[in-house]
Amino acid sequence: LAPTCVGTFRGHQGSVLCVASRRTQPQIITGSEDGIVKLWDCRTYGCVATLPDAAASPPRSHAAASPSAALAAPAADVALRSGAAAVASWSFVGALAVDPDDNFLVWAGGTRTLVTCHLRTLTCLSALPTSAPVNSLLFAHETVVCGCSDGRLSKWTAGGALVGTMTASSPCVFTIAYNPPSQLVAVGGSGRFVDVYSAAGTRVALLSPAPHSPS
Repeated sequence: LAPTCVGTFRGHQGSVLCVASRRTQPQIITGSEDGIVKLWDCRTYGCVATLPDAAASPPRSHAAASPSAALAAPAADVALRSGAAAVASWSFVGALAVDPDDNFLVWAGGTRTLVTCHLRTLTCLSALPTSAPVNSLLFAHETVVCGCSDGRLSKWTAGGALVGTMTASSPCVFTIAYNPPSQLVAVGGSGRFVDVYSAAGTRVALLSPAPHSPS
């Protein structure tokens, strides 16, 4: 059977760079080069919430504007606000992730800031500095692993506490994968290497392509 488009989500003003889905709600979450994160209802294809960058204001001071009303009215476009003033937009959102229990959302991109948000209340928990623009994010063993364009990785709790940092073999981290049974994290990037790290942050393997044999 040929694939059929069943709906289109419209609202971003730039290219969509990352997408995640929620496990307990019929929603997807998108990040764009317009600097905006949007939550969408998969039944109506309408935007239910818009989350600009929390780094524009001090962390731990943002509250959602009527999140329950936003989820009850899928056509609404509700902005994350701090008091009465809307949080300003920012550079591109290059990566986002939702934790396995569907409680937390994290996103990051060009402003070297990792934003953590409580999904039920749409409340920003922290805006954390990163060493460079972020290309990849994931939740691994109750931590957030963040891969940056300077080859560095950092691990954070969802509440914003730094657990540790690592330096990949590649000059720029492009992608991260997590294997829950082994609790191993694989990191790939521009150097044609794949670093494999344990839950403690120790490199346990370095995978590299076999040397080319002249014919």
